Amino acid sequence: MKLFISSTPVYRREMRYVAEAVKGAPVNYLYHCGQYLPDWHPWEDYHSFFAAKKETNGCREILCVELPWIEKAFGRIESVQVMSGRITSLDIDFPDHYMIAIRHASGCKGMYCQDIVSRKGLRRLEVFSEKLHIFWEGTPDSLAAYDLEAKTLKPVCLYDDVVQDGRYNANIIENAYADEIRAFFDYVEKGVTPPYTFEEDGHTLDVVDEIEGLK
Repeated sequence: MKLFISSTPVYRREMRYVAEAVKGAPVNYLYHCGQYLPDWHPWEDYHSFFAAKKETNGCREILCVELPWIEKAFGRIESVQVMSGRITSLDIDFPDHYMIAIRHASGCKGMYCQDIVSRKGLRRLEVFSEKLHIFWEGTPDSLAAYDLEAKTLKPVCLYDDVVQDGRYNANIIENAYADEIRAFFDYVEKGVTPPYTFEEDGHTLDVVDEIEGLK
């Protein structure tokens, strides 16, 4: 029996671009990912949605989605320091935000804010070192890199065609899902090792438990 685990952001071309760009030398990064919980599924009451439950809460859900690509890009997470709390009036019994300082075994370091507070849904990334400076606002047309010689910010185009569902935030596209399905069939039919494994997911869950104070 073959088992395949999903981690769609690992297949985003922007994340793969970042992973390739940072190879070879430590970098620092700032990442903010957030969207107000009631806006996730505006067609239903957030109280009935799994992301409003403590065990499957929205911050934990997105940490499990984002940390795999972060490790792929910047290296295995070695340690985390966390501040969390509540700044909304949402009817929930868990933190609505986490501020996380991350140290990677590669020497990379990051500051990651995950929340269910931000009224404008966003994924905002900045990666910087002596030799590179990358910016991304979460959408397919917002990736840019600073040209060190020309001293100007230049767009990085990775898509010829973007598929989107208008019901969701602009930073959610369908292309990565299609790439993930292709990886599934490559694994089932050709035995190609998937980009994300159950072993890696076990480590992700350990890190998320540590962030939530469960370890």
